[in-house]
Amino acid sequence: MFLRRKYAFDRCLGGVLLVLTSPLVLVLIFLVKLTSPGPGLYRQTRVGLNGKTFEIIKLRSMVKNAEKPGQPVWCVRHDSRVTWLGKILRKLHLDELPQLWNVASGEMSLVGPRPERPEICESLAEQIDNYYHRNTVKPGVTGLAQVNLPPDETIDDVRRKQILDLRYIEEASWWLDLRMMAATALRMVGVKGEVVMKMMGLCRRDVLRERLDSTDCFDGVCYDGGDDSHWSESKADRELVYAATSKRISLHPDSPPRRRPK
Repeated sequence: MFLRRKYAFDRCLGGVLLVLTSPLVLVLIFLVKLTSPGPGLYRQTRVGLNGKTFEIIKLRSMVKNAEKPGQPVWCVRHDSRVTWLGKILRKLHLDELPQLWNVASGEMSLVGPRPERPEICESLAEQIDNYYHRNTVKPGVTGLAQVNLPPDETIDDVRRKQILDLRYIEEASWWLDLRMMAATALRMVGVKGEVVMKMMGLCRRDVLRERLDSTDCFDGVCYDGGDDSHWSESKADRELVYAATSKRISLHPDSPPRRRPK
């Protein structure tokens, strides 16, 4: 019942926000086209509710044709494919604004797990148990995992986010969604993530500590990577969330895929 009401509310609010932000989006589209060759927007296939695919819409933050056909590649820190304007758009999360169209059309929610590409999902499902459980709700523009953790760079980064995605599904409520939307808005205007996390009571490091004590999926070498601007300066906290192997996730488009849920 909550999810049905939430999705109806999301579509209404998403439509209102789409109208309100459309002047800014039009200006940003013009700037993207002005500063690098290619379109201002780009579409990409993502996996949504119950494994159904849809086309996500975002402001282009990378150079045109950043990937070769059939070879999906994760964006990593200091990625040379990201334009100088794209770095600003990503830091302020402005590249996400066109996703309000996906929200208004009912393909996404304002709050939920981050939508991933089908090719990458197939590979992740081979390495992470119950990976597709995150698709029992609509993907979101923002979410509990997104506000708690930096962008994915390793398979263990994804495992951590999977833990928080499933925790969101368990805890989902109007109050939690409202706090995450407020936190995202504050980060878009430059408020540091750590301040926002404390202000909104969204820190879920205790959940990761519980899993670290009970599983070995975080074994490996500590490294200081990712955007950790919203984490405290505590070395223990950094080691906790960045306890991952130095290997990048391996993507094998030609490997036998695991069936997505119907």
